[in-house]
Amino acid sequence: MNSAANTFPGFWALYRIEPLVRGAFTTMMLGLMLAAGIWWVIQPQPNAVPQTEPSFEVLYAPWISAGGGVLAALAASVLVWRTLWVKNVICHGSEVRGIVERTDHHDTNMHSSTDSVTSTIRTKPTYVYYVTVRYDVRGDEQTVRIKLPDSPFTFGIRKGEEVDLLVLESAPHKPLIRAVYLGRRDNGQAE
Repeated sequence: MNSAANTFPGFWALYRIEPLVRGAFTTMMLGLMLAAGIWWVIQPQPNAVPQTEPSFEVLYAPWISAGGGVLAALAASVLVWRTLWVKNVICHGSEVRGIVERTDHHDTNMHSSTDSVTSTIRTKPTYVYYVTVRYDVRGDEQTVRIKLPDSPFTFGIRKGEEVDLLVLESAPHKPLIRAVYLGRRDNGQAE
């Protein structure tokens, strides 16, 4: 068990940090909007002329609405599962020191360009940051590549330096970087 009393980040902090939580929440909301929107669309209008044959929308709308509800339920279950898993790692995981082997970033904006001759769209690059960490759990050396929500510099992560990880014994190959979820330590204190 982790000796420090770790506080679990709030939902919106976890939403910002965790891509799976963000994606599941967005999918859940889209599923709910689909289910509610289709249900609202097929409601009869008071002044509408009744049609002799039901339209395509009226025939398939209940199935589409149900599909949106099922999609929302599946996304909600993924959201709850990931939140509970992160909470379990933070509350019950062991703290392990790892070495940062590599930091890298990739430009995800397809329209960012510095060539003004061939491109009329010029936007700022948007980066996705990754860090490769090597660490040891019970004598078994692990190396993982972890996606970061912001630049490594934000979390005090530099190539060749040590980083604190939180690791469950049951899942030693899925660590969390302590600074990302609980803040950086300065002189042994959490921010």
